Amino acid sequence: MRYIIHSFYLCFFLSISLSAEVLTIPHHQQTLNASLTLAPHKTLNDGVILMTHGTLGSRQMEIMQTLQMLLAEKGLNSLAINLSYGIDNRPAQLFDCQTIHRHYHTDAIDEIDAWVQWLSTQGVKQIVLLGHSRGANQTAWYATEHDSDRIKAIVLIAPMLWVSEKVASYYQANYTVALTDVLARANHEKELSAVGFLHCHNATVTADSFRAYYADDPRFHTPTLMARLTKPALLITGSADTTTEGIEQEIIPLLETKKLQQLRIEGADHFFRDLYAEDMAEGIAQFLQPLLDKAN
Repeated sequence: MRYIIHSFYLCFFLSISLSAEVLTIPHHQQTLNASLTLAPHKTLNDGVILMTHGTLGSRQMEIMQTLQMLLAEKGLNSLAINLSYGIDNRPAQLFDCQTIHRHYHTDAIDEIDAWVQWLSTQGVKQIVLLGHSRGANQTAWYATEHDSDRIKAIVLIAPMLWVSEKVASYYQANYTVALTDVLARANHEKELSAVGFLHCHNATVTADSFRAYYADDPRFHTPTLMARLTKPALLITGSADTTTEGIEQEIIPLLETKKLQQLRIEGADHFFRDLYAEDMAEGIAQFLQPLLDKAN
């Protein structure tokens, strides 16, 4: 309880002195939005951490807001983007499962690039890419396809894993239907109704969207992408996070080659609440300090 109270008051006092500016940019006949938090006495010229949230989330998820405040306390600017999921200027809230899904996993890669390009037009020369959960996969995917001298480092928090057998088993257990059966429907129907989709039960989703998230692709398995990263990378995991089980064994070769650093936070689950968020922010700051100092 002491830790929870401490974290609450830390966030409360930080929220008084820090405020996030909501930014919008045009993108493919739609509008994207994001939250920009500048650290005290810092400007965009000091660099920006571009943050991507997880599945069907938003820039105002607890982990995103808390991390922005804690990073600002450590002198680091951040831009938490709001993935559109095909919705113009989508509100910063969890995606409504009653809404028809007309979006794709790889839409995020294009939207990350839109914000990177915007930062570039603002003269930002130091960009750190950060993602959580599915957003970590999309961040790594983007980094493997868009190299730039402006991108100085990559931070992946509890990244998505993809083992086809486990995905199929999970889908069957949660939605009481075989994933292969729904994929077969998606090959013959334009729109699927009353199906399980991501976090949503009884969803309506276009067949193309369903295939975009569930058709097997090795790039869904983030360690596959991590092996291709060319910039310094930090992997953050929680010891109590069952969604990333097995990742530590997979990354041993990367750790041995010094291509990757790992921060394992004891006791943290998938969302790194309370003091675990402070540990995470401290680890990120320590990882970035020599990289951003060098860039200066």
